[in-house]
Amino acid sequence: MNKGDIDTYITTFNRLLAEAEFTHTDKGALKMFKRGLNLMLKVNCIKQKPKPVTIDEWQDAAQEEHRDYLEVQQALGRNPYNIKETILRNLQKPQPTKFWRAKGPNAMDVDSAGLGVATTPKVQPRKFERKGQLTDEQ
Repeated sequence: MNKGDIDTYITTFNRLLAEAEFTHTDKGALKMFKRGLNLMLKVNCIKQKPKPVTIDEWQDAAQEEHRDYLEVQQALGRNPYNIKETILRNLQKPQPTKFWRAKGPNAMDVDSAGLGVATTPKVQPRKFERKGQLTDEQ
């Protein structure tokens, strides 16, 4: 379930389960259902008391949590199904903060190292000879 209605996901899942000749009690059916859920929806279902155990309980819990999500979005004045609104809202997010601080008056400018600043002389590479002795390359 990427972006969409939980009811559509549940209906599609149940239809495909029946087409594959599986039942809700077959091994792996619950695992596959949970795998298709949105991560936060899955987390909120796990937090429910009592925790859902069967696939039917998971489907009911997922529907309840999705309804709660939609209600919160409506209270915030958002429409989760309005793609244009979602894109515009994401574009208005602030830029990530930098992991470095602005340079102070006494900060050392390491970016300009070697540009007109005295540096240590470059070491010439060494070359191996036949017997493993090192000699300076000329």
